[in-house]
Amino acid sequence: MKTLGTLARLFAFLSLLIFQKSFAINTASEGFHLTHGTSMSIPVHNQCKILTNTHATKDYFVPTLNLTGWTTFLANKPAAVLTKDCRSCKEIKDNGGAWIGSGMYYIDPDGAGANASYVTYCDMTTDGGGWTLVWSNLRGGTNKPTTNLSFYNTTSGSNTPRCSLANGSTSATGANCSLVTGNKEQYNYFVGLDQWNEIGKKQKYMDFMYEWRTDYGKAAAQVAKMALEKFDPFRQYTLNLLNLTNLTGSVAPGLTAYHTGKALTTSDTDITIAGQSCSAGYSNTPFWYYTCWSGSMTGGGETMGGGYYNGAYWVNSTKAYATDADAATGQAAGNGWYYVREYSTYANCYEHKKLGGATTDGLYTIDPDGPGGNAPFQAYCDMTTDGGGWTRVFRHNIAGGYFASLGAAASANPGDPTNNLYSIINKLESFRSHGRFLFRISWPGRAAKNIWYQTSNPTTDVNVTGYYPVSIGATMPEWIGLELGNGTHGAGNSNNSYIDGCNGSCWWYSIGATTAYNGGIPDASTFDGSTSHSSEVNLWVKEIDPPQIYSSCKAIYDAGYAYGNGIYYIDPDGAGNNNPPIPVYCDMTSDGGGWTRILYHDIAGGYFANGAEANSYNVYNPTATRYSILGKLESFRRSGKLELKIDWPGYAPRNWWTQTSNFTSQAAAGYTGISIGCSSNFWGGLEFNSATTSSLADGSVSSGNWFYAIGSYAAWGTPAGIPACEDMAGSGVGVPKVELWIK
Repeated sequence: MKTLGTLARLFAFLSLLIFQKSFAINTASEGFHLTHGTSMSIPVHNQCKILTNTHATKDYFVPTLNLTGWTTFLANKPAAVLTKDCRSCKEIKDNGGAWIGSGMYYIDPDGAGANASYVTYCDMTTDGGGWTLVWSNLRGGTNKPTTNLSFYNTTSGSNTPRCSLANGSTSATGANCSLVTGNKEQYNYFVGLDQWNEIGKKQKYMDFMYEWRTDYGKAAAQVAKMALEKFDPFRQYTLNLLNLTNLTGSVAPGLTAYHTGKALTTSDTDITIAGQSCSAGYSNTPFWYYTCWSGSMTGGGETMGGGYYNGAYWVNSTKAYATDADAATGQAAGNGWYYVREYSTYANCYEHKKLGGATTDGLYTIDPDGPGGNAPFQAYCDMTTDGGGWTRVFRHNIAGGYFASLGAAASANPGDPTNNLYSIINKLESFRSHGRFLFRISWPGRAAKNIWYQTSNPTTDVNVTGYYPVSIGATMPEWIGLELGNGTHGAGNSNNSYIDGCNGSCWWYSIGATTAYNGGIPDASTFDGSTSHSSEVNLWVKEIDPPQIYSSCKAIYDAGYAYGNGIYYIDPDGAGNNNPPIPVYCDMTSDGGGWTRILYHDIAGGYFANGAEANSYNVYNPTATRYSILGKLESFRRSGKLELKIDWPGYAPRNWWTQTSNFTSQAAAGYTGISIGCSSNFWGGLEFNSATTSSLADGSVSSGNWFYAIGSYAAWGTPAGIPACEDMAGSGVGVPKVELWIK
């Protein structure tokens, strides 16, 4: 038996069905007809819902005339109607039409993911609208969203907003962030960088906009949009901006001129550069600092560090609040808003496959350099072979002849991806991902092909770097990856080919042949000996999935993500502990590669003050003259052992060994030498040095000496330096530098 409440709701719903006949349907002012088997987005009353009618035959009317009718329908919707929030302001704008205005809305960037929908501000008018607010900072006030914010909460830990009252002290967090209204000058706002990626649909690029005003109630003085590259945790959320377009005003923001290319710095990942700890100096606020800032969103912070004012700067760092006179320069503290917007064109074929669901080979529109750069264009995509998602950047079939010159091979028939002479290799840098390229070279008609990584760009680099094989079917002769043809390996290839893969004066694996070789294109002698050639060659490139944060340089090396010696980000403590990853220097080439430098000491920077400093110092600055992460030593233990290497830059010998004891607190034990270049002065591994006047550890086992010193507190010898190994440096001679590595 139906209850009176159920009958009342049924009567109200039927009344709406009758009433709709007199008014326009599918408008926010009345309601929407939801046809069976369809979905539609309905943005009304500061909400945007995607409704799906799963019923086989029944249609439904969705009332939106007033908030009561709308919320009543959602609370009592038919079982066949499924709902979810729209994912972004752009989705709201695209589905709502011209009547959608700027204001407060709820969005759900990760859709069916684990994160809740949350409130934000949408700019629906500037440059076509659809901009989602991600960070704002207004003049004055305390308890701001990014004050004292850790790396974790700046990136992954703020999946719902943080907000505070403009020029006040009240703050709030959570999906509803109660201070958020339709007036963006009433609150400060921040949502984590991972959410920026979600709003951008995890595409390589998203639109980014910075709006700056001198004061409350003023018009926008400077507004600019840029392409923002997706944040990469593997590279500590480095800020990469390109393709600046000024929408209001003409001054380039400091973001593009000073901060792009810089890694994220937070209160717990701060480093000292030129005598300054940037985040600590400005209320522990996060930013992409670089000695320290020019045009920071948070300026001097709540404490007005360094005398800089508490507000958003467009560029430079005048110690004042902005006035009308500053509108043209943006050089003082005002009010600022960062917005992001998903881009409508995929960057490459891999995004078409992974994000767009493409499954068939053919022509697709791509934009590898992102919004605001060169116009999108069509490219040929292989969506089926080797996992799919390959973009063809070069095709040469000799039915079309040969390239007239090396320059012609760099760019040929870019608007005709199936042409026999086709090249967009001049755009290659735009296809780099996570610091390197994933290439495939193939010769139609031959089963063998080569797939590999490299970090060098063969259009500019004469030597291959960062080479890592994935699947190599052709190795002879001298396969090394691809490089600029006329390089430093000898006489070059005499301009016979733009690019080749031969480590010498030959031009095997030719890309961009200007002349024939035995009637074709030289491929690999692996196939048919010294005269081997093919009638066609293709070069493909594919975006690389973002690597996880690995625990050590060895783990990176073993996973195939090494691209040469240099700075990498690792998480020795392991995922899930909310500790930020740390930058370390990795040696990926010596002694089998995969070495993490855990201590570097150059006496030009002085000596460690004490054991605490020697255990942990300049953790986020691995090139500092005094650097140590010895406090994390146990995280590198493998199979009960520590595999270590000590060397002294400028000297040839090095010692490589394993031991079971932790030398930061224990005597040497479980020592096994692997390759020992210096054994004098009681060498036997490293052990804790209890003396408070010499060093944290040394390798003069069970003696009163402290040769092979690690973490020296004082100078020793003549010339003064670090005690090392007298067989190497000479009796009584201190050395200027020491490095300790672990694998």
